[in-house]
Amino acid sequence: MNRIVVVDDDSTIRNSLKIMFYGENIEIDEADNLEDGYKKISSGIYQLALLDVHFHQGATCLPVLERLKFEKCETPVIVLSGAASASEAVRAVQLGAYDFLEKPIPEQRLRILMERCLKEVHLKEVLNTVSRTDSRHESSFLGMSKPAEAIRRKIAKYADKNVPVLVTGETGTGKEVVAQSLREMSPRKNKIFVAVNAAAIPDALLESELFGHKRGAFTGAVSDSIGKIAAADGGTLFLDEIGDLSHSSQSKLLRFLETGEIQRIGSNQSTRVDVRIIAATSRDLQKEMKRNLFRSDLYYRLCVADIHIQPLRERPEDIELMLMTFIHRFAARHQTAAPVFSVDIFRKLQRYSWPGNVRELRNFAERVVIQCEGVVDEAALEELLPALGASNISGNVKSFQTEDFQLLPLKQFKNELEQKYILHVLESCGQNITQAAKILRIERAYLYAVMARLGIQRQTESSS
Repeated sequence: MNRIVVVDDDSTIRNSLKIMFYGENIEIDEADNLEDGYKKISSGIYQLALLDVHFHQGATCLPVLERLKFEKCETPVIVLSGAASASEAVRAVQLGAYDFLEKPIPEQRLRILMERCLKEVHLKEVLNTVSRTDSRHESSFLGMSKPAEAIRRKIAKYADKNVPVLVTGETGTGKEVVAQSLREMSPRKNKIFVAVNAAAIPDALLESELFGHKRGAFTGAVSDSIGKIAAADGGTLFLDEIGDLSHSSQSKLLRFLETGEIQRIGSNQSTRVDVRIIAATSRDLQKEMKRNLFRSDLYYRLCVADIHIQPLRERPEDIELMLMTFIHRFAARHQTAAPVFSVDIFRKLQRYSWPGNVRELRNFAERVVIQCEGVVDEAALEELLPALGASNISGNVKSFQTEDFQLLPLKQFKNELEQKYILHVLESCGQNITQAAKILRIERAYLYAVMARLGIQRQTESSS
């Protein structure tokens, strides 16, 4: 939600702006005098201020802008001026105003200017967040989206509980990062962290790898091995791709979870071990249990607490922070300057599906640092990420020719085009309003309002 303050002594202007942005992802506050306006702008809680030039008794906004500039206030200000105050508007820009608009306020121009300004504010916030992130702490779960915030809340909630945690998500979403975060916020943070990828170890060797073996227990056992579980005693054991365990290994792991004891292959003695288990899988264990491929009793032992990580394509708002963090880490590692991305490039990256998730994004970031200097442009992007083609970008709409349309007033043309596109989106997502709102990047309530304005009804509604 973007917070904007409108400072104008004309209530008609303030009310018209509130109506203009009603139902959108914008919260508008207001002030009707310069002193209150100064206090609100300088508070730092707004992403943008709209400030009139002229006020009662001949007062202007120029002294306020001088104070804001002296105090190094970072809130961008768009100045609203009458035609007669153009010179003052120019002076306002010289004092640090982002831009100015003449009254009556042109809605389309205002929207374009606000979008550009808010994007720049957002990018600055991202860069500030990156600069506050210690590059040594690569285990922190990055993201500014609501799903990312929810994951961090769960990590904080479960970290000090000495219970198993099951982390689920597609390959490359950052399951080990979550496991490391759980460990670093737990009482075991200074103890050992042992990671085992069940999918990377042959089934015949997995039991020995986990539980250890005695010398001579089988062919090739030329010395004793304590196993990964015993090696993690007092610390944390991360079992990745737990869904790939065989039934035999599942049974023995279940016994350990129930008793806290392990028995090495070839030994008759049991050893008690204090280990916190964090398991992860890219498989749907609910479906695996129905197919009798995963033991339900083991699932309930492992899933005392659970954390699900959404794929990157479902949280595109996290891409900027993640990418800039990776860019700065790799730039520091390779001792080079961090390349710069334009807003348009970020938009393209947010529309890409990222099938490899965060792992693919991280790889892309390192390639950018190694191969690019200065600004990353369209040509560099196509070379570094060839998969970023039209077939991989969501939201594509069939192109059209201008001759397909009658000669209409611009407002009518825009309404018809908007109507066709919303109908296209609704059809593509099965008339699901929630999903359509996500694709359009607007609130459900605002989508309903636009549909009502354009006379759009879902098929289920019109056919009933």
